[in-house]
Amino acid sequence: NLKCTIDFGDMSAYIAGSVWATAARRWDRDVAMGDSWDHQTGNVHIVNVEPEWSDHAVVLSAFFDRKRLDDKTSIISRRTHSVVQVRRVQNRSQRRQWESQKSILEEQRGKDAVRQTTEYAWHGSGKTRPDAIATGKGFMMQYNNPKAFYQQGTYSAYQSSYSHHKNYVYRSSDIDGLYHDAAGKYFHLMLVNVLRGTPLKT
Repeated sequence: NLKCTIDFGDMSAYIAGSVWATAARRWDRDVAMGDSWDHQTGNVHIVNVEPEWSDHAVVLSAFFDRKRLDDKTSIISRRTHSVVQVRRVQNRSQRRQWESQKSILEEQRGKDAVRQTTEYAWHGSGKTRPDAIATGKGFMMQYNNPKAFYQQGTYSAYQSSYSHHKNYVYRSSDIDGLYHDAAGKYFHLMLVNVLRGTPLKT
């Protein structure tokens, strides 16, 4: 039998006599918690996602591997672009709102329908720092452009090249994106878990 030891001091778990170790998580049942979130004590916690973590693989796949719905060749490829940093923003307040809206949709449309229309989508935040959105109140519709193509709303895209467009992507000269720079070499996008409605056909 294997004995797993949990150290609540540094929130780690390991097996004696083995090189295996992992991060431990602890939360109350009534506290909003994402599936892959690390333990946190405050409302917002930012984690640098390591390349070997599953969340990193999710980001790379969503960024590079999704085909355009119009079958055109994407301007994003592993030959022309590279992902240099992935950060996961754990925002409990936003998570509670997301779970509340998910429950409402499930009551209206059924759990299967909601599960089929929930996906990770890309968002380009323009001149607004992505972390300001992710660590704050989230997407605020009143600040969006009322003259946008489909009128005022929060826009996201299945394919990364749409959000990576020069009109939408946030750019900076520093890797953390603290200061907007329209000519900066770093491009920042948000990958968000979206509860979609029923698509309109026109």
